[in-house]
Amino acid sequence: MIYLDYAAASPVVPEYMAFFNQTAALPLVNSESVHLMGRQTRDAVAMAEKELISAMTPEWKCGHALFTASGTDAINLIRAVNFQPGEALFSAMEHPAVEAFVKHSGLTPKKIAYFKNKEDLYRGISGQTRLIFLTHVQSEVGIIADIDAMCREIRQIAPHAVIAADCVQSAGKLKMPVLPDMIIFSGHKLGAAGGAALLVNPESKVKLDWNSVRSINYFVGRQEPVPVIAMAKLIADRIHYLEQNMKHVERLNIFIREHLPYGVIATVPLQQASPYILHLRTIGKQGAIIARMLSNSGIMISASSACQAEAGGPSRALNAMGIRGEAAYEGIRVSFAPQSSMDECRAFIDALQCAIEDY
Repeated sequence: MIYLDYAAASPVVPEYMAFFNQTAALPLVNSESVHLMGRQTRDAVAMAEKELISAMTPEWKCGHALFTASGTDAINLIRAVNFQPGEALFSAMEHPAVEAFVKHSGLTPKKIAYFKNKEDLYRGISGQTRLIFLTHVQSEVGIIADIDAMCREIRQIAPHAVIAADCVQSAGKLKMPVLPDMIIFSGHKLGAAGGAALLVNPESKVKLDWNSVRSINYFVGRQEPVPVIAMAKLIADRIHYLEQNMKHVERLNIFIREHLPYGVIATVPLQQASPYILHLRTIGKQGAIIARMLSNSGIMISASSACQAEAGGPSRALNAMGIRGEAAYEGIRVSFAPQSSMDECRAFIDALQCAIEDY
């Protein structure tokens, strides 16, 4: 069995599991309890918070992490911001959970196709913009956005707008942006058994009413100490080896690009995409069918983003990029982790060649 679908979720990695088991053996309880063990648990989570921020955004010096269970929950934590009436700006390339959140946020949704350049931002932003979602690495095609450059442009046009950066596909893999008000990430993409967080920039003027989100309206559950403590340790470890891991997965990415069968092309140039994600177009052939054929050969990849794969419609990301009609069904996604190997990539190329021939 060969797994090349790490952008969907990563199997739990052994080094994480060992630390998780050690942490689970500690007397950690409900961190909201008022007794001594509750305070000790809060202290342990606070130490994990400090370790996480120091590793992910050392430029911040401090900051705050609101821990939760998943990336979707972390998006919902933005309900803690008391927005004035106005608009929420996002692109069609965002995770579907973003659009769902905006619909229930009380803000007026304003969706554009794709933030390709600053002109797209200028067209989208107005005096009524209260919240802007940006994605660091697009989950399906892997396009990297220069979040800090976009933040600088936004601050000139809408200085009071809250900027939330989705870093689910880049945390622990790429250098983090430092200018957004909030950063969203999840441990599931790195091999953690759970845990996610909303990081709040200490320079931001955003005020969060955490009590209303957690204890009054119960939009999210309380943090579970063991998963978040173990997740913070895993991310800190991954960042320690960040450059080494990037070089490794880039070699794998390039190898596949250079050995693609006839009729299969890379959707995004290497220089514009995360090395961890390689989106391919199987010209004239539906990606979902190719992915199932590869699965039958023991190779696990994704047809488009996992959350869209069985949605029954064309790829949202490809549509946003102007790829429409039958062509928007042609995508497959290969995604890597530090434990991915060159032998696995060779096996993928061989199986893909067979799938194309047998289609």
